[in-house]
Amino acid sequence: FPVAYIIYTNLLTLVYSQGCQMNVHMGTGFIFPISSLSLISTITIIIFVPFTEKILYPFMNSRAFCCNVTPLRKMGMAFTNAILAMLISGITEIVRKSSYVQQFDASEMESPCGGNLPVSDMNILWQAPQFFLLGMSRVLINTGAQDFFYSESPKSMKSTLFSVNYAVDGIGAMLGSVSILLVNSGGQPWITNNLNDGHLERYFFVIGAIMCVLFALFLVFAQRYTYKTFKKIEIGKTSEANDDACT
Repeated sequence: FPVAYIIYTNLLTLVYSQGCQMNVHMGTGFIFPISSLSLISTITIIIFVPFTEKILYPFMNSRAFCCNVTPLRKMGMAFTNAILAMLISGITEIVRKSSYVQQFDASEMESPCGGNLPVSDMNILWQAPQFFLLGMSRVLINTGAQDFFYSESPKSMKSTLFSVNYAVDGIGAMLGSVSILLVNSGGQPWITNNLNDGHLERYFFVIGAIMCVLFALFLVFAQRYTYKTFKKIEIGKTSEANDDACT
């Protein structure tokens, strides 16, 4: 989970830096505010939390689909969305710096962030999918983790586990800062003021690869986990079998 929260904290900052070197001009004189892209994640959360919890999940569970929605499956989908967000961010950075997209220096197109940064002709709205996936990942990880802790933890541990869940968010932020220091500690830093001189795409791909490894470990443990309700059913069947044997 801390690595997942690295994505939530660092992706917003790094994608903002990426947006500083993209084309923010929309039509006749309108300049798209880079920080407004974070509203996509916010709106996604506002819309999809009630929609999924009140409509989609109850419908799927009532219709007995092949995959009933469980807390661990929500968290698994959150991993998938976060990995896709990192993959798309890396690909976007590669395309942004490539020769297939026209590049402008500061005299031809001014960066919205100043600093005489070169700007790519790639439109900033190409960042929208990352923010949508980031919002969906937050929807799934938050509701999934809270459902899991509430339904599966002992009564005496509920408040403790909820506190740990929020503490992990802070740990992820700290690990995010450490990860940036690590990738910039060598002779060729990956994250620079002018992203054209660095390798931001490598950072996205490395974090995505770490998430893939953690996702695989998560699947191993999730497949072996038995929910409390199923445990009670199994215990009930065992006791009934014992009663039948005694009679």
